Amino acid sequence: QYSGLFTTERAPRLVVRFAVVLSLTLGLASAAILVVVHHFAITEAERSATRQAGLIASTLLQREVRPEDLTKPVPPARREELDALFSKRLLAEDTLGVSLVRTDGLVTYSTDHRAIETRMSGVLASEAATGTIVSRTSTAGGGGAPAGTKTLETYTPVSGDARKGSALIVQSYAPIGQAARSAQLRIGGVLEILLLVLLLVFVPLLARVTRRIKRQIDQIHYQAFYDELTGLPNRAHVFQRLKEAVSRAGAEQRVLAVLL
Repeated sequence: QYSGLFTTERAPRLVVRFAVVLSLTLGLASAAILVVVHHFAITEAERSATRQAGLIASTLLQREVRPEDLTKPVPPARREELDALFSKRLLAEDTLGVSLVRTDGLVTYSTDHRAIETRMSGVLASEAATGTIVSRTSTAGGGGAPAGTKTLETYTPVSGDARKGSALIVQSYAPIGQAARSAQLRIGGVLEILLLVLLLVFVPLLARVTRRIKRQIDQIHYQAFYDELTGLPNRAHVFQRLKEAVSRAGAEQRVLAVLL
């Protein structure tokens, strides 16, 4: 009649707690690591594209661009020569366009003819004219790209006399973003494998620990409330049963009788 009144303490759920805590901790750590990796990959990809633009300027452009090409808008005949040069030897899938920019920002030539005689950033052009390679991201649609398309614009010295002007090389940002995503996927895969290995190693171990703790709790309970020699309930067991029975009888407003 009074079965269930007297229960033992439950063993702690170490496996569930560990799995939840480990998953949350590694999830937060993985998210933080992926953010850092993404930023690092973007930075390195932009630096690589900037170095590529600088290499183009230091090889092809310095040989082919004349000093007068940077002083005033090039005449139509020279424009055709530059168009043929760049379309054949420079423009590729990730290089969208090239412009020649005077130190005051005036565009003297561009593969996108609509940009000729317009003005770019005079600050960046002047900085590049000192011999420094400067790059920035833009969505202005430079190099003939549609407006809103993200590009990398690199201002780089282009002639022996860098003070005359610089070259603006517009590159597609898609390869840079793709490199960052590829790095994220690789790092994310490693983190997922690490989480799976930790779960496979520690969950069975904690399951065994939990079973052992439960056996110890059951043994302690038996030693506290049963006689080890006879296996019969002891005095503590009787009084615990009586306490539970009195409590239940009071709650249910029933009469309780005890027979010895």
